[in-house]
Formats: sequence, C-alpha cells, structure tokens
Amino acid sequence: MIMGSEENWKNFRGKKIPSSVDLDDLFFEKIVPGCRVLDFGCGWGKVVLQLHEKGYQVEGFDINFQAVKQAQKELNKLSLSSNEVFIQADARNIPYSNNSFDVCILQAFLTTIIPPSDRTQIIDEVFRVLKPNGYLYLADFARDSRYLKRYHESYALTGEMGTFLVKDDKGNTLYPAHHYTTEEIELLLNSLFTFEIFKKTVFTSYHGNRVNGFVVLAQKKDETSKKDGTTNEVKK
Repeated sequence: MIMGSEENWKNFRGKKIPSSVDLDDLFFEKIVPGCRVLDFGCGWGKVVLQLHEKGYQVEGFDINFQAVKQAQKELNKLSLSSNEVFIQADARNIPYSNNSFDVCILQAFLTTIIPPSDRTQIIDEVFRVLKPNGYLYLADFARDSRYLKRYHESYALTGEMGTFLVKDDKGNTLYPAHHYTTEEIELLLNSLFTFEIFKKTVFTSYHGNRVNGFVVLAQKKDETSKKDGTTNEVKK
C-alpha cells in the first residue's frame, strides 16, 4: 500500500501547486465576513487572499514551504499587515490553540490524504481548533465512474478502491489521490459534526477533467454530543 503524499507535495513550487477548485457560493451565503477562518493546505494562498479581500480574518498553512513563501509574497502585494497569516505545518498536528477558529476550510485537501488514519487525525484537529458550534467547510472530489479503470489499475498498489496515481504527461507519478464516496465522508465526520449541507457538484481536476464532487457544511458538535453519539438539530 502506498503511504501519504507529503513528499510529493513538497516538490511543487510556487503557483504550480495544484489548485483547481473554487469556493462555492454557499460559503458566502452561510459564513459572514469577520469570521476567523483557517485554510488547511493553503497552497500559494488563493483562497486565503480571496477571503481577506472580502473581509474575513483568514490564516492558512501548508506542508510545502515553497508554497507558503509564495503565499506570503502574494499577501505582501495586497499590503496586508499580518506577517503570520501563512505558516508551514503538518495537518495532523497543527500549532493552533483549541477553540480558536469559527470556520475551517478543507478544499480539495482530503483527496491528497491517503492513509485512513491520517484522515481521522486531521478531522480530529479540525474539531479541536474550531470554536463551539464552529463550521467545517469541505469541498472535494467524489467517486466517479469515469475513473473506474484508474481505480482498478491502482488498487493492487494502493489497497483502497478510489485511490489512484496522478501522473504527468510523461507518465511520471505526481501524487496519489483519493476520490470519496458519500459513505466515507459520513463515516469520517459523523461522530464530531452535524451535517447542515451536503451538495453534489462537478469540479475540474488538475489535468482539466470534469469530476464529480461535493461541498459539505457541517457544524461542530458539543462535547456531550460527541461522547454520547447524539446529533444536534440542523440549523434552519
């Protein structure tokens, strides 16, 4: 079985780090400016910079130091005052305080997380840094019948259906990726979050392919609900 893709992502430079998914309009409909937002895997800062311009208080981190440097350069062009908006960090163990953000964004991020144990660890970190009743905004690629051949071709290596290798035009492996089923996302989030929106959509991949996807808005459960397995009502 292949392991995580950390080293693959560290090889991308500046704006070459893949970033093909845009924020859905529902983010701006549900999340008001002024909220403190953390972008997981911020890349060169596209989402963070967009939200800064719209009045959100946003921070971002990425495991790729070169991407973080590029993001800081883009931030400086906007003459924003913060010198610590972008940092290098591993999503499995992030250096932020408990209950410190209103919203966490995982946008086309979980697709790069291959070991299932890492996915769980990252969602635990999301839960930890979110304030009570905070929100997880999750947008990612869904299992797609057009990729079935690639799923099956990679299965012997990956050991997981839906995980495959993304390659360049010369056939060199760029990074492993995973396309999720609805059930996988529900299993990953159910114990910690209450689903408010689960929207099916279509995204564009790194190579320009149209791929099924989903956008999720889920609210952090309180500690009591987390422990006893009950679910909060969906906010109207």
